[in-house]
Amino acid sequence: MRHHSLTLATALIATLTATGCAKPDSAQPADINWEKVAGRDLNCPDDKVHLVAPPDKYDIDGDGENEYFVTIQCNSTKHPNPEPGQLEIYRAGATPDQPAWLATIVRDRQNLQLTGCVSFVRGQAYTRASNGTIWASSRWTPGKLPTGFLSASQGQITGCPVPAA
Repeated sequence: MRHHSLTLATALIATLTATGCAKPDSAQPADINWEKVAGRDLNCPDDKVHLVAPPDKYDIDGDGENEYFVTIQCNSTKHPNPEPGQLEIYRAGATPDQPAWLATIVRDRQNLQLTGCVSFVRGQAYTRASNGTIWASSRWTPGKLPTGFLSASQGQITGCPVPAA
């Protein structure tokens, strides 16, 4: 009996090692429908949220797990002009429809047309608006949510094209 249990345990460990295991407490980012779960406070007409660009991943809090930086805006036939954007930070949740919201860095009421490009430098996130305005996140402080602020530092945003004048 003891030999049978040892053989079964060895087979189970070998199977788990060979197939790999995702952490049971987090959904995979590809499974998350960001247009459904992000922008809950945007109050979009027709409840239509549009993903400006695919989410960016970065471990802003230094815990070894990526957070997701999601740039969204309203997408409604009632407003033919582009709506202001919003940049939100999420952590993957237990299921794809429940990522954990961490912070909103740029709010739609700041009236910025976000390009969807986000870059990261020394624990801060930077994004650019179509008018060239750069917005940054504060550095992560354990126990405090990051906040957003206007940044004059053009050199901090890398990989994001400068919008045409």
